[in-house]
Amino acid sequence: MKKIVGICLAVMMMVFASSIVIAEDSTDEYGIWDIDEFVDEFDMPAGEYYIVSDPLYGKFSNSATTNSDVTAFLFCEKFSDTKKPFIKLKLYEYDSYLVKNAYSSAKIYDIIMMDGAGVKHNLTGVMLSHNSALGIADDEEIATVINALKEGGTVRFAIVDSENNLNKYSFAIEDADGFDKAYSDWLAK
Repeated sequence: MKKIVGICLAVMMMVFASSIVIAEDSTDEYGIWDIDEFVDEFDMPAGEYYIVSDPLYGKFSNSATTNSDVTAFLFCEKFSDTKKPFIKLKLYEYDSYLVKNAYSSAKIYDIIMMDGAGVKHNLTGVMLSHNSALGIADDEEIATVINALKEGGTVRFAIVDSENNLNKYSFAIEDADGFDKAYSDWLAK
């Protein structure tokens, strides 16, 4: 019996010790940002990288609901042909239903971004036909978003479907700090 208790205590100490190491590793220089690698059809590393945020929480409204939960993820990727960066967002209504464009034509979204200094910027987002990524592809607008994220602080987004203003999304990046370092390291890959 003493041997079983001793083994249980040893296992609990190892679990506790490993959770301490994990907690120390989870606070890194990138903050809420990660640099991940794309994989191919065989789940093998593709040698191309992107930046992705931790989950960002906010609210959405449409003709069926008001102020329901939305989870967003912000991605910074490179166009494969030009290697220029672009920004895309993925939105999950009720924290689990991916927002998609089921139509045969692209959907346009009006985006207002408030940077850490409180300055509002008007942007345009496009969700292509049969797609789930809301992209910002204009070079100047991409630079505006990247600069706001690099400055850190709280960056807010308000998104409205330009054809149906009942479809609204809003969320905040409470602390964008760390993006500057992640962006610099990502460009070097």
